[in-house]
Amino acid sequence: MEDVNFPKAGAAKHKFKPLYSPFDFIKHKDMLKDIGFTKAIFIYSDRLARTFAAEYRVRKENAIAKKAKVKDIKLYSSGALNGTIIARLGIGAPLTAATEDEFWAMGIKEFLILGAAGGIRKGLEVGDIVLCTKALRDDGVSHHYIRNSLYVKPDAKLVSSLEQALNKNRLEFAKGPTWTIDAPYMESVEEVRRYSRMGIFTVEMEAAALFAVAKRRGLRAAAVFSVSDTLTNGAWSGFSKDYDRKKNAFVNLARVGKLFSELR
Repeated sequence: MEDVNFPKAGAAKHKFKPLYSPFDFIKHKDMLKDIGFTKAIFIYSDRLARTFAAEYRVRKENAIAKKAKVKDIKLYSSGALNGTIIARLGIGAPLTAATEDEFWAMGIKEFLILGAAGGIRKGLEVGDIVLCTKALRDDGVSHHYIRNSLYVKPDAKLVSSLEQALNKNRLEFAKGPTWTIDAPYMESVEEVRRYSRMGIFTVEMEAAALFAVAKRRGLRAAAVFSVSDTLTNGAWSGFSKDYDRKKNAFVNLARVGKLFSELR
């Protein structure tokens, strides 16, 4: 395991007793104790929300959002998504972790990230779908929830079920680890080369936090990414301007969300 310089209280931080819990918070804020859904999909793009609307007629859940008092999060649902709520979050590990904790306190037990990620493995192209197998913990959130380790893994059974569903529905995808980092503008050539040699496929900002909270709370969590840009050959590709390729990527992510909602 690599040395880490956080949490500052030391490696035993995750054993300390928190001053208050997500249950205390939602009680204090008079938020919903039962949000009425069993699964949640976290997305980070309005365009993906529009794709869900076009494909599965999702609608905004303004009333639930008001009762849940989640002012900075857009909520969506659809009868086609079998008791799954979609939450459009701002990017980053802290908001992902806090929202997962609060949704847990409101009764949700399964979580899926559908997000964009940079491709750092040679051969990955913009629009490719990647099922995450584990996350390199270069974030500041996950180490507060569980003991220090190089990686944190998603729920194995959920990943296996998603893999089977993707194969059954002939949706092409790659399968591999991700690198979760809090500072996208500090992704270096040296790190990309190193992590690519370690077999890591993608880089993003949320997966390690989602998985760590799930481990701490006894939840099921997974992540699926669409490659939005590449960082191979010592350079950043920029984001593709190929409209059809990007549209197809969003449609495929929405299809993954639909499959997730159908898993039992």
